[in-house]
Amino acid sequence: MAGSFALQAVVLALPAVAAGAFTLMLDRRMRALRVHVTTSAAPRGEISLQLAGGRAAVVAILRSWDHQIAGRGERAIDVALTLLDLDAIYIKRYGTTFACAGLAPIVGLGRAWPGAWLWLACAAWFLAVAAMGRADTIENAQMTELLRAGPDGVQAGHHDAAIVRMNTAARVKFTLLAVESIAVVALWVAFVRAR
Repeated sequence: MAGSFALQAVVLALPAVAAGAFTLMLDRRMRALRVHVTTSAAPRGEISLQLAGGRAAVVAILRSWDHQIAGRGERAIDVALTLLDLDAIYIKRYGTTFACAGLAPIVGLGRAWPGAWLWLACAAWFLAVAAMGRADTIENAQMTELLRAGPDGVQAGHHDAAIVRMNTAARVKFTLLAVESIAVVALWVAFVRAR
């Protein structure tokens, strides 16, 4: 009985582990680039931009990236744009990881549920993960707009709406990320206890 449960748990967790491995590989590549956009104004690299509260903070970050990187032949702001391009791929990968990580115990627990409840639980989980991915995509698009505008364009005040949309999307994303992380742990705990 314990052996069949362990096998079922491994089979259910395998897609999440595989998706997570691909996500971590991309994360390593992004961390290698992040050092070029980590400044006193942006201590968390490009992540600092999405957390910047207001035009002055955004302009300070963009100005800290408005220089050539020694030995690379490109500006730090261009590296930040490359990071956002990679982030667009990262969004899909971590979304897949979350989808699989939550779906696996739902399916495992669903053995005891009526069919309609299982489908409803799966659909609700996919919608939650999709909402997080959508918020991250909106945030990414607004950050790209601000980077392309540069510090002078943002200072002129023509991109204040993008800053508001970026900050709102970041808050939604981080809230959903926290809730879904707790949900994944709770679902796996419930799955293990249900055996």
